[in-house]
Formats: sequence, C-alpha cells, structure tokens
Amino acid sequence: MRFKILVIFLFCYLMTLSAAFAEDSQAKAPAPRGVWVSVFSAKKSLYSEQGVRNLIAQCNKAKVNEIYLQI
Repeated sequence: MRFKILVIFLFCYLMTLSAAFAEDSQAKAPAPRGVWVSVFSAKKSLYSEQGVRNLIAQCNKAKVNEIYLQI
C-alpha cells in the first residue's frame, strides 16, 4: 500500500516538474512596447526624414517595437 502511494506521489511530482520545464522551454514572443510621439513637441522629431530615422533608431535601442503618432 505504501509503495503504491509512493509511486503515485512520484508520478504526480514528475509530471508537474516536467510541465514546469516545458513552459520555460517554449519561445515566448516579446511583450509589445510602445511610445507615443506628438507632432506638437518642442523637438519636432517628425519634421524631417533624418528626425524620423533618429526616432526609429532610439526606439530600436530601447527595444520599443511600436510607435504611435499623435497628429
């Protein structure tokens, strides 16, 4: 009787342990990060092509993958 309980306990333990590692091994998509950019700012980053390229470069550096424009 004790042996059966021990086997059942070990089986349950190993199943939960394997499920925990299975979740960690899956590749998860990065969480979306966004930034709001206004055309009414003092820096005027959207008024030239170089300004837009600079904005995109800074967002890539900060791992921001979504840019929202307020126009």
